[in-house]
Amino acid sequence: MSPEQVWAGWTKPEHLVHWFTPAPWKTLEAECDLRPVGLFRSVMAGPSATLEAHKQMGFHDGWGKALDQLIAHMKQLG
Repeated sequence: MSPEQVWAGWTKPEHLVHWFTPAPWKTLEAECDLRPVGLFRSVMAGPSATLEAHKQMGFHDGWGKALDQLIAHMKQLG
């Protein structure tokens, strides 16, 4: 992946919604304003609100799962 693709994946809401939360969780909405004092907002939804479900998101293991999803999404775009 090129640096430009990584930048787009992290800064464009239309890409963030495809990879930002590890499956089976989903990012329903995303906003990203890169100006100083800008805004970053995401709305996530998952299968349940239990602690076990949160662990299954993958965040306890770091961003590896979400990173894999970013790479797969950006590769689909060409």
